Amino acid sequence: MTKAVLYILFFIVAYPVCAAEFRIQRASSALSAIIIEGEILAGDAERFEKTIKNVDAGLVLFKSPGGHLLEGLKIGRVIKSAGYNTGVPPFTACASACALAWLGGETRYMAPTALVGFHAAYVVENGVASESGVGNALVGAYLNELGLGLNAIIFASSAAPNEMNWLNAAKAQKVGINVIFLSTDGSSETETQGIKLKLPTGFRWIVLESARSSSSLRTAKVADNIVKTQNGYFAAIIGPYEEPVARRILSDNPLLPNDAYLSSGNGFLFSLFD
Repeated sequence: MTKAVLYILFFIVAYPVCAAEFRIQRASSALSAIIIEGEILAGDAERFEKTIKNVDAGLVLFKSPGGHLLEGLKIGRVIKSAGYNTGVPPFTACASACALAWLGGETRYMAPTALVGFHAAYVVENGVASESGVGNALVGAYLNELGLGLNAIIFASSAAPNEMNWLNAAKAQKVGINVIFLSTDGSSETETQGIKLKLPTGFRWIVLESARSSSSLRTAKVADNIVKTQNGYFAAIIGPYEEPVARRILSDNPLLPNDAYLSSGNGFLFSLFD
């Protein structure tokens, strides 16, 4: 099973489909990959049900920034009812409503370089996003249906609308979300590992500052992470964020250093916080 899962995890990256499309890819005689890519919109849960009508054993692969909350919850319930597994491929992000749908998997897979992120439900009024108590209640009820406990519910709904709680092995174990992280040889990884530093397309770290030694970083106490870079420096970083959000934080927050900048993480070697 693991080798077939790994094969189709890489398959989706090599052969992407159009946004907001559903596609079935046969991975083996007994297993199909159901690929969901793009923003989750109203009506997508019904489209998903029609897509999987003749699929007995499936792995649902996600590549989505999220979207419509209720549709994400419906897709997750359909996945749970069908007994499908879920996965997020290498260098791919699944956030917000997508991450909630991903939780519906009987077994949940992540590539070590994938991003799965959660934040509070919200509504937008007059261009301003604010948390939705009703939305968070619906999320809590859904996670309870999946058998997840209070710690998982808090993790999935505590980040502000413009922020994200990113899942990694240590956090998953701490909050009680069962995930299998796949290594490149197809075996499952059980060791604790932090969020990977090279980000998928569309996401960025904010680099607060860099210095020759980690002890010289003035912003270390407020950073989300300290990393060693290819040029021998250490950098204090926050994030990751979707790129438009990162750019807005960079331009609108007067508390950030004047020379702070965005990075995809390509030049980061390892984290001091892992």
